[in-house]
Amino acid sequence: MEKVKIAICGACLVIVAILGYCYISEKQNEKYEYIVNSAISNIVDTVIEKYPDVREEEILNILRNTKKGTGAKQGIKR
Repeated sequence: MEKVKIAICGACLVIVAILGYCYISEKQNEKYEYIVNSAISNIVDTVIEKYPDVREEEILNILRNTKKGTGAKQGIKR
């Protein structure tokens, strides 16, 4: 009977640890997304401020690398 109690306590501890890990991972991911999105927003705002003839959609296409002939997919060396 003692071994069953220990096994149940161990299983509960593992479940709590897994749930805690999932919660912390989700919060870290939300924070990371916020930081990245803020940085991208600042870049877009700065480019639009300095080059008013450039549309926001064009900048976002460059960032998404959806336009043919741009970015690392085409083998540009940096």
